[in-house]
Amino acid sequence: MSVSPSKGIFKCFSCGASGDALSFIIQYEKKDFKEVIQDLAEKYGIELPKNISGGSNFKSIKADMFKAFAKSVDFYTKNLYDSKDAAAAKAYLTKREITDEVIFEYGLGFAPNKFTALYDFLKKDFSDEVLEKAGLILKNKNNEWID
Repeated sequence: MSVSPSKGIFKCFSCGASGDALSFIIQYEKKDFKEVIQDLAEKYGIELPKNISGGSNFKSIKADMFKAFAKSVDFYTKNLYDSKDAAAAKAYLTKREITDEVIFEYGLGFAPNKFTALYDFLKKDFSDEVLEKAGLILKNKNNEWID
């Protein structure tokens, strides 16, 4: 057996089993994914959500999160083209021969120098709960929402 701690993987040359640390525990203890996650959470004192399937409310929040992601990409890309502060970034991309097609395909953009720019843009369409769950905003030490 070969184990690479730095990569977090293993390979058994005898039986052919391989994978990451979690799959090792699943195979070694002969438990399913959910059981192993519950065991690890208990061992390390991590509280798991009661209902991870979430039902229709979860699906709605998830759909809103994806919409928020898409609007975020649009926000940053629009800033790249419309913000006077983005001139140096746009010049850099042009110098690197990164075309508009590549910019739009990969969703490249420019972030304004303001901690709440994205939040200010998205809060009219999305709840704080959706934006926080999506990882687009968080509370700072003053308990204020920031990007």
